[in-house]
This record gives sequence, C-alpha cells and structure tokens, in this order.
Amino acid sequence: MSKKMGRPKLAQEELRERIVTVRFKGEEFDLIQKAIIRSKRSQSEWIREALVAAARAKKF
Repeated sequence: MSKKMGRPKLAQEELRERIVTVRFKGEEFDLIQKAIIRSKRSQSEWIREALVAAARAKKF
C-alpha cells in the first residue's frame, strides 16, 4: 500500500474546531498587522494569543 499524500492529521488535543469571522476598520487592521509582523507569528496565532490573553486577564 502506498503512503498517503497530504498533511498529516493533528492529534485530538491540537484540533481547532471553531472559526470566528471578524471585520476591522482600515486603521485597526493596519495597527494589528504591524503588531503581527513585529511578533513574527502567523496572523491566526497572534490573534488567538491576543484574545486568549485578554480573556484570561478579564479586561472586558
């Protein structure tokens, strides 16, 4: 049997199951993009970490 092609499956604990769509004003997006570039992380990773950190800090 030949080896399967494509991306290997993630472990169950690594799966991300929910998708959130959000809209930003131009200046908000530019500000966020600059922070993402400085962090050298992916856009998804930066946004996920920022939101989780804010939620844990109970800022809202």
